[in-house]
Amino acid sequence: MGSLIALILGYWVEPFKSLVEKVHGFHFLGIVFGSSVLFQFLAGILKGLPTPWTLSDSSAVDMTPWKLAKPVGFGLIAVVLILYISLADFSVLKSTPGPNSTTPQPAETTNPQ
Repeated sequence: MGSLIALILGYWVEPFKSLVEKVHGFHFLGIVFGSSVLFQFLAGILKGLPTPWTLSDSSAVDMTPWKLAKPVGFGLIAVVLILYISLADFSVLKSTPGPNSTTPQPAETTNPQ
């Protein structure tokens, strides 16, 4: 609810709209996130549950680990690495400049006599 209020105030209420235009979009989203967390924290303090919440498992989903999870995970990592390596441009790693390089040459000095 706090994030919804911050979004509405930030985008559609004119005095706050000028403030949003001065802040970068990612900073605005961070402010909205922070206000949402603060609102939820205050809501929990002011009107929390009368009894502490406890997790109860209904056993509706089988939670036994999949035996192929690690091999498939390593396989996916290998596929991504192979894809990155095959698409990489390794020519930028060469240490010797090519014939068309524009590296600055030392300036010639003249000795006045």
